[in-house]
Amino acid sequence: MTVERWDRVLTQYEFDHLAGVEKGRRALTSFERKVALLEALGQEPDGYRSVDPKRYKDRAKLRRWSDPERKLWAWGDPNVDSPEGKNFKLLKRYYEAISTLEKKRKGKPNGDAEEIRRLKDVIVELEQQNASLMAQLALAQSLSRNGPIKAR
Repeated sequence: MTVERWDRVLTQYEFDHLAGVEKGRRALTSFERKVALLEALGQEPDGYRSVDPKRYKDRAKLRRWSDPERKLWAWGDPNVDSPEGKNFKLLKRYYEAISTLEKKRKGKPNGDAEEIRRLKDVIVELEQQNASLMAQLALAQSLSRNGPIKAR
C-alpha cells in the first residue's frame, strides 16, 4: 500500500510545498472520510457519542476538524464543501449524517429517551424516599427531646 505524501501529518512548510492538485486531493479525501465516519457513527446505537458534535456541527467546524489517527485533515477552502460546488452530493450526505446523529442524540430513534425516562422515575423514587427519611429523622429528634412516649 502506497501512502500518498499528502496523506499524513504535515508541517506548515510541507503543506505549503504540496502541489495544488495534492492539496485538493487531501481536502476532498478528508471530506469523504469525515462524511463516511459520520454515516458509520449514525448506524451504531451509541455512535453519536464517539465524536463531539462541536467538531462537525457546521461546515466551518467540519473544515477545521483534524484527527491524525483517523487521517482526517483540516482544509481552508470553503469551495470544497460548498452547496454550489462540485461536491454538493457529498455535502448532502454530510447533512443527512449529522441529522441522523442529532436525532439519536435527542432520543429519536435509538437515542437516550428511554434511559432519561427511567432516570426520572428513579429521581421521583429517591425524592419520596428522602422525604420519608426526613420525616423519620424529625420524629426521632422530637422523641429524643421529649423523652419516650408513654402509653396511657
